[in-house]
Amino acid sequence: MKTIRLAVVLGLTALAATVPGTPGLAGTEALPEVTDIAGDANLVNGNGVGPDVNQGTAPASIDSLDLRAIWLETAYTKTIETVGEVRWVRYEPTGLVVKIKTTAPPKPTVGPSVIYRFPALLGGSCSVYFEVWLRGSAPGAVDREYVAINRLSGCSGAVTTGFPLSVSGSVITATFPFAQTAGTVTDEMTVGPSSRAHVRAVLGSGATYCCTVPAIDEMPLGSEFEIGSDVPADVNCSEEPAHPDCA
Repeated sequence: MKTIRLAVVLGLTALAATVPGTPGLAGTEALPEVTDIAGDANLVNGNGVGPDVNQGTAPASIDSLDLRAIWLETAYTKTIETVGEVRWVRYEPTGLVVKIKTTAPPKPTVGPSVIYRFPALLGGSCSVYFEVWLRGSAPGAVDREYVAINRLSGCSGAVTTGFPLSVSGSVITATFPFAQTAGTVTDEMTVGPSSRAHVRAVLGSGATYCCTVPAIDEMPLGSEFEIGSDVPADVNCSEEPAHPDCA
């Protein structure tokens, strides 16, 4: 949790310059919230309702659909602000970042379109799927590629799409800015597992979506994450002139 929240004192002039921030290090690739074994993207699993029976069967496994790790971070902005004679470096949380790592790059797909789902419980009551849809590389594959929040229960709304998506090597990055989630995702909210993360192939053609096949791979339940817990504290450069952010 970010422990320092300071407002500009009334009557003082604040001169601010905002520079982009980068996600913090609560969850990392080395210390993710969820991990899974390699070589088990083979349909051998409980499909969300049965026991966790994943079995490594490599090379009979689809590496691009082989889930290995998921970690969560807080996106934030860094603002340099002068209030009177005091210079502040302030950090403001702006959204949740979900990163999904697979054994091999997920793009191009194995042919059909695919959907990666991270089921989560927000604030202890709102059940959602954080979803990443990747357009298939085969002709006629379902024409969908986006990041979505699929609200299941305990929260208002249904499915919201259009969040930032990037794929770099074997890591998918989905970002959920607070301002785009209509209050579903907020600072200091706890994100906990509601069921096992999984990946499925999407059936259909072009603009027509039919359904998904059973989970090709799924992961064990992970740990909780508090949004904002990885955001640095504000820095008073008058009190900490040697702080790296005050250089």
